[in-house]
Amino acid sequence: MKRKRSTACTAAATALLLLSACKGAGASERASDGVLRIGDTGSTISTLNPFVASNVFELAIFRYVYPHLVQYGTGSEIEGDFASSYDASADGLTWTFHTRPGAKWSDGKDLTAEDAAWTFQQILAHKDGPTARLASYLQHVTKVEAGGKDELTVTLDAPLATALSQISQVPILPRQVWQEPLSGDASQLKNFTNDAPLVSGGSFILTDQKKGAFALFKANSNFYGRKPKLKGFGLQFFGSADAMVTVLRQGQIDVAYDVPATAAKTLKAEPSLDLLTTSGMDEDFLIFNSSSGQRAHPELLEPKVREAFHLAIDRKKLVDVVTLGMGAAATSVIPPSLAPWYDPATGAEGLDVASANSILDGLGFARGSDGIRIANGHPMAYELLQPTGLTGHDRVVDLVRADLAAIGVKVTPKIVDGDAFGQLLVTPSEKAPSYDLAMDDWVSKRDPDFMLSLFTCAQIGNRNEGAYCSQDYEALYNQQATTLDSGARRDAVVKAQQFLDKEKPWIPQFANPNIIAVNKKVKGFNGSPFVIDHTSRHQIDDVRLG
Repeated sequence: MKRKRSTACTAAATALLLLSACKGAGASERASDGVLRIGDTGSTISTLNPFVASNVFELAIFRYVYPHLVQYGTGSEIEGDFASSYDASADGLTWTFHTRPGAKWSDGKDLTAEDAAWTFQQILAHKDGPTARLASYLQHVTKVEAGGKDELTVTLDAPLATALSQISQVPILPRQVWQEPLSGDASQLKNFTNDAPLVSGGSFILTDQKKGAFALFKANSNFYGRKPKLKGFGLQFFGSADAMVTVLRQGQIDVAYDVPATAAKTLKAEPSLDLLTTSGMDEDFLIFNSSSGQRAHPELLEPKVREAFHLAIDRKKLVDVVTLGMGAAATSVIPPSLAPWYDPATGAEGLDVASANSILDGLGFARGSDGIRIANGHPMAYELLQPTGLTGHDRVVDLVRADLAAIGVKVTPKIVDGDAFGQLLVTPSEKAPSYDLAMDDWVSKRDPDFMLSLFTCAQIGNRNEGAYCSQDYEALYNQQATTLDSGARRDAVVKAQQFLDKEKPWIPQFANPNIIAVNKKVKGFNGSPFVIDHTSRHQIDDVRLG
């Protein structure tokens, strides 16, 4: 999930002498310092606790700071990371990982397979409580054991097509830091702040961080793998795209993520910059409160009502206005760019206001004198939660409000702080979340399992923002995970998409384009449909300056 909160460049200027983001030498004068400076307006860092984190920058930090057994390479294939090699038993139920001998944490303590075993065991021990977010990646894992310092075995209850992609998402944590918050029932785990500087086993060490403003990294001299070419890098979060674009053009940052479509044409003409544009994995959604405890507006639990909303929203206009035609209309929870898993036939009915009105008429929801329909004795007037500053969302909400007004539905936005927004959507209670509608965006991973997992019952109180739960869907979700043949698995993924389209707990709207501007002094930087690649270290590790 990708969220943004306003920050001012001047607020972090003193701490960001390293970044030179508000003032300082240009790129050509300081390329030799080996420090990459990155700006962004589409997200921020709110937490350094991986049991709470959700947005792409937070997840990317853990990718650079903590070891992972495996990760994605520069393409779509899994490769070894802390595990130099791995193999599966003939029945697919046991995976053995051979970890790198002699590895060290940044504090000098030994980093071994026993750390990985301890991390996985702790996640499984508290999977129905505070570790549920990470436990979603270990759903079919029954046992994890270290066979000495350099070998780890993971036992499953069924062969999984997703085994490696799931394991690739789990960071290995330093026991010397996490033993206390994970002790007992781990009830205080989610309150653990994990303040910088962090004990690291990855390619970089997070040395300093200010919530919502910046994060600074230096290369980890103890790293077990191929050392990164950079001496360090920094992330700075800007309160506006104009501020970020200005310092980029001045050469005070090297890379600008989340470049708005409105700035793309100007930056493309800059001789010092390259513009990298990819089809993004970032989709915007209209989310319904689907909790079984939702009593205020029971009509919102009715799939036919959601279908009417779906038919009333003009996705082409959203793409044209918000992304200047550079995005893509989205009709499934799997983004269009995630081929071959995306099913273009799912949810492809298109704009049809007449049919939307006909559905609501057929349900007996007549319009009142003010044009707003009446359902279950009250107006179809709903509050829509919107997090502060989410890129382009003011325009998105205005367009969606107008579209829904055309079918007799009134929507009133309620803008809340990003942290409060997250809490309101995932409060773990039968009667929660306590909202009507919400607008949020989610960034897919390379495997479709992640987006499909957002609708599982186990993720209520964590990533399941609508508190949707269906045992029929659970069966479809498990089927796609345990189907090993790639063609048959695609069919299972399509069936899961079609089921969600029929139920419509979320309405997909459009996929944002991913536009990144890079100074030509930066070598080896690759664009990513994820903005910052939270599935692999290569996007930063392979970069050099000069």
